[in-house]
Amino acid sequence: MVMNQGLGSGTAARLFRIIREEKGYTYGVSSSFSATRYLQHFSAAMSVRTEVTEPALTDLLTEFREIRDVPVPKDELEGAKRTLVASFALALENPANVLSRWLQQRDFGLLEDYWDTYPEKVAAITAADVQRVARKYVPYDNVQIVAVGDGARIRELLKKLGPVQ
Repeated sequence: MVMNQGLGSGTAARLFRIIREEKGYTYGVSSSFSATRYLQHFSAAMSVRTEVTEPALTDLLTEFREIRDVPVPKDELEGAKRTLVASFALALENPANVLSRWLQQRDFGLLEDYWDTYPEKVAAITAADVQRVARKYVPYDNVQIVAVGDGARIRELLKKLGPVQ
């Protein structure tokens, strides 16, 4: 969660900052990570104009490689951790979220005090932890790209990234 917070969850995340704010390729870009007992799933999504498909995908893949290969800067890491802890605290104001946390605790067999110590667990995450998780879950060599658009205009550029079906 810390890794994804810095990469693509929210307006302070790398993907949003670079692909939307710096480059202006899209109004929205994000990544998400979910994990269950049986499936761990990472994805990213953006909607771009046809003419910027190639540079937008290039920047997206560059950020995937960066989060895997370069330790997260301290300020980015601390900001991601603060955001997660703050949103966790706010979520506890809603009874449905409290129930959801309890169900997660039961489903994953977490210790009784797991949520009581959650902020400390998040605070203990290091740049090395982020990099380890990114290497495990963020695809780079085996990324699958689903592109929807004018096939005649984007097919050739997608072929530069791998086989096209």
